[in-house]
Parts: sequence; C-alpha cells; structure tokens
Amino acid sequence: MKTRIFTLLILLLFLLTACGKADPAVANTNAPLETEMQGKAGDSIAVIPRQESGDSASNNADSQTKPASNSFHSEPVTFDGYSLTPEGDSVPVRLTMAVENVLEGEAAWQQMISQGTQLPAPEQGKEYILVTLKVTYEDGDLETLYFAENYPASWAAARVHFLIPCENSNSFIKDVTRQLPNCIWGPDEFEGRTLSKGESITGDVAFLQDVENTAPLYFEGYNQVVTFQIH
Repeated sequence: MKTRIFTLLILLLFLLTACGKADPAVANTNAPLETEMQGKAGDSIAVIPRQESGDSASNNADSQTKPASNSFHSEPVTFDGYSLTPEGDSVPVRLTMAVENVLEGEAAWQQMISQGTQLPAPEQGKEYILVTLKVTYEDGDLETLYFAENYPASWAAARVHFLIPCENSNSFIKDVTRQLPNCIWGPDEFEGRTLSKGESITGDVAFLQDVENTAPLYFEGYNQVVTFQIH
C-alpha cells in the first residue's frame, strides 16, 4: 500500500513539473498595423500649430464658420529620421519641413484652375484643400536624399506620404496631389525628387475633403510622423 501511495506522489510531482516548464507565448509578429497616426510614429511626433497674421486671427475669432481661404506660414520643424537605402540599410537623415500656405474651398479651387489642373469641380458638400510646403534636406549619411511618395507600404519604415484623416470615419480623405502641376513629389510619378545636402524644394499637396473637415495634415516618412494644424 505504501508503495502505491509513493508511486502516485511521484507521478503527481512529475505532472506539476511538466506544467511549470510549458513554452512561453510567442509574440505575434503579424499583428495588424495601427490605423491611428499616433500609433505610426517613430521616435517622436512634432505638432506644428497654425500661425496666422493678426488680422486673420482676429477675423477667425469673430467668425462662426470656416473661412474659404486660410493663408499662413508655420515655423519650420527639423526632425531626425532614417532613410532606407536600395540595399535595405537604414541611414540617419535630418530634414526641415514647413507649411508655407493653405487654401481651402473656392480659393483653393481657383488657384488650382489657374495652375492648369485637370481635376473636376468638387461636388456639393466637398471642397479641395491645397497646401504648399517647403522641404529641406539638412544633413545625413546620404549625399543625395531620394524624396518620393511610397504608400501604401506594408513596412512602416518604408512609408513616405502626406495624409489627412477623415473625421467621420476611420479612413483618410482622397489625395489628389498627383494631379497637381506643382506636385510636391515632382512631375514624374515614378522618379520622385532628389535633394543634395542643404537643398530645398517647394511644392503642393491637395486633398478632396468634406467642407466641415478640420483634421490636421500628417507627414509620415523616414520613421517619423509630423503633424501640421492647418485649420
């Protein structure tokens, strides 16, 4: 009898030991990408507030509706990021970016017409927003920085693009930048633009948004996210 009890105790001890040595859970490396821009940030998020002239700011404070034209100049923001090389390596780069002008509604549409756009007039309840930006390649391990749109891209580190969220849904408003004569990415959809150290480019991005949309403009690229409050 004692032998049977001893055998049962040994078996129970073996089972408890086996449970204690179970393999730890493996992290899910195929988790879905974050849809919120806060989840896409690299090392930091720079929020650039809207800056207006005294007259414009006063007029907006008195107005109960969004003005048709919003023109302002933001202070440049400099950020450090990483650029992917053709070999797949990540090398440090430093860029400066600033919003130089914003037009919405009829003002944006008239400006786009004067530039020779082939876009149709916006439907009722929609409007274009036209943003002019200046981008400077300050410094980095690359003698020449390749500045080209890369979206969508499953690898977050490879994304380079501008976007404005849609306030009424978990999506982005329509990007029509490629149809602009002064497209920030350059005239060739597949070539992009190149910047030497210290060189700057100025160009436009445009979106077709709801008239009441007040979401910010985001730049996601070089493993960073920069936010511009453009309304």
